[in-house]
Amino acid sequence: MKLADFNHFTQTLTTNLSNHPHVLGLVAAGSMANQACQPDKWSDHDFFVIVSPGTQPEFKTDLSWLPQADEIVLAFEETTHGMKVLYSFGHLLEFAIFEPNELQQARINRYAVLIDNGDFSALFAKLERETAVSLHTNPPSDHSLYGQFLANLFVGVGRHARGEHISGRIFVNTYALGHLLKLLVRHYPANNKNLLDNLDPYRRFERVYPEMGHQLNKALNQPTPQATLSILSLSKIWLSEKISHFPIEAIVTLKTYIKQK
Repeated sequence: MKLADFNHFTQTLTTNLSNHPHVLGLVAAGSMANQACQPDKWSDHDFFVIVSPGTQPEFKTDLSWLPQADEIVLAFEETTHGMKVLYSFGHLLEFAIFEPNELQQARINRYAVLIDNGDFSALFAKLERETAVSLHTNPPSDHSLYGQFLANLFVGVGRHARGEHISGRIFVNTYALGHLLKLLVRHYPANNKNLLDNLDPYRRFERVYPEMGHQLNKALNQPTPQATLSILSLSKIWLSEKISHFPIEAIVTLKTYIKQK
């Protein structure tokens, strides 16, 4: 979606909900919030709608409040509050519908309050602070994160050797990678770290760390056993001098295990 169309969609959504008698608030999230990360042609619309008590079900079953509702080709509930909607022109919405007393369940980082009929600006500022605090309260140690990284590689290689290639790839390319990315962000400074998403370690990593991102993608594009060896070697290069008591013996053991499969 072009930027002008994206902004027009946002404005139409805001207007539609401003005129709805049961809408108390609209809060944009992600790139729709237009904070550190600007929307581009690949961006979805992510938002919260706050509605009057008792009216949440009707907003989920009757989507006529959405712009261009006649162009919807897919709509489904993802969670108790969350929904996804896909349009025929190739645009995705991810949104959650809350009643006011349910908002304490929300986690938020970048946001913009577009409709506020209930002092939601103050509440979302509080939720943003609480989300940040929760992420920094008792964070996992380097040894725990790197241990999880190694353990997930171990499981992934075993699954692959058993013939469970999909499961093995997920353990290496997703679970293990996520722990490694958290460690790299923790130990390597960058001028534009504000672009990263503290709720999702995979988001915009390549934009902030282009060279490491390139090497990781190159490694993970290989078959699972080779990808595991490559990402293991990269982790040693990048973190062996960053993590105290780095587990060299565990890496040697894992490499031997991989080569035997």
